[in-house]
Amino acid sequence: MKNRFKIGDHVYIVECGLYAKEVVIVGIAGGFYQICFTDRQGSLRLKESKLYATKEEAESVWSSHRAATQKKITQERKGFHSPYAYEW
Repeated sequence: MKNRFKIGDHVYIVECGLYAKEVVIVGIAGGFYQICFTDRQGSLRLKESKLYATKEEAESVWSSHRAATQKKITQERKGFHSPYAYEW
């Protein structure tokens, strides 16, 4: 299995579905990457599909996901009626 990234590479993740965050790869095992944050303490273990080579790539994934989510929310709210909105 060939890895797309190697130890020491600076890559980006989408954090909280809101913004791209730069991280550093510190380990690779079993298809997972151990990453450390560059701006604070802590680390995570993520699959390769959650890592992006550039900030622009991460932001494009984030913006397309956000657009799909907003469309779904708008469609769900069309049929919503409050139980407290009585018609006389």
